[in-house]
Amino acid sequence: MSHQTRAVLIGMLLVLAMLVAACAPAGAPAQPAATEAAVSEATTEAAPEAAAGEVIEIEYWQYNFEARVKAMNMLIEQFEAANPGIKVIHNSDIPYDDFRDKIAASVPAGVGPDVVTLFYGWQPIWVDSGFIVPLPEDVFTPEMVQEQFSPMVEASYQDGQLYTLPTAVRTLALFYNKDLMEQAGLDPENPPTTLEELEAQAVQCTKLDDQGNYEIMGFPVSMSGQAHHWFREVLLRQFGQQPYSDDYRQVLWNASDGGYAAWNQALKFQTELKTGDNTLFDGDPNF
Repeated sequence: MSHQTRAVLIGMLLVLAMLVAACAPAGAPAQPAATEAAVSEATTEAAPEAAAGEVIEIEYWQYNFEARVKAMNMLIEQFEAANPGIKVIHNSDIPYDDFRDKIAASVPAGVGPDVVTLFYGWQPIWVDSGFIVPLPEDVFTPEMVQEQFSPMVEASYQDGQLYTLPTAVRTLALFYNKDLMEQAGLDPENPPTTLEELEAQAVQCTKLDDQGNYEIMGFPVSMSGQAHHWFREVLLRQFGQQPYSDDYRQVLWNASDGGYAAWNQALKFQTELKTGDNTLFDGDPNF
């Protein structure tokens, strides 16, 4: 197998797994992240010829999240079937809360993964810490990346270099239960189209028992259940505040009154309208 072919095959997995971890041998001199490509399995220079019958092993880590683990196992099976000379070792036993510490301890010691999945917000510090290296531009050309990935991939560039690739892009949408709307006397074929309508219909759908416990939550806003995306990407913009600076180096949530208004709107469903559990102010360990 040629150097170039091996780089392309490994690159195919990187598309699935998001980025390459720089696993220098223990005791190796520290190098800046941008120059550590020589120790990465994804560089053509570091990829030796595979002997006849030799199986190349790639260690891939992701935090434990059942749906994602199952999906990645399916993709790995397809990848290995198409590339019988490569074996993927899938480590998915690490809890999310321990994942960053595990990477921080393993990679500098030379026992970390070759490929890893991470939350995109971790990328800047992982780059600064030397945990990850840029993807090789001869394999991941700007034209290929632009053609095959959503615009979110722009967040994967740092100082002009591509470090990661998105594998799970969230799509924000409002789901509603037609049966519950009908039970509340609402028209299920006419869901809310404004915040005012959402507030009114959420209150109308909310149902409590005699002890004041929720039987039906009209509109629960759980920050630990991804509602923070609604605040960051929808409400802030709806109230006229850009979430981040154009270079993504500054958080602008409180840069204007609109940012505060968006935050108050997110809290309103828990504090004033009471359409769902008051988790943000009731001992939620995530905050």
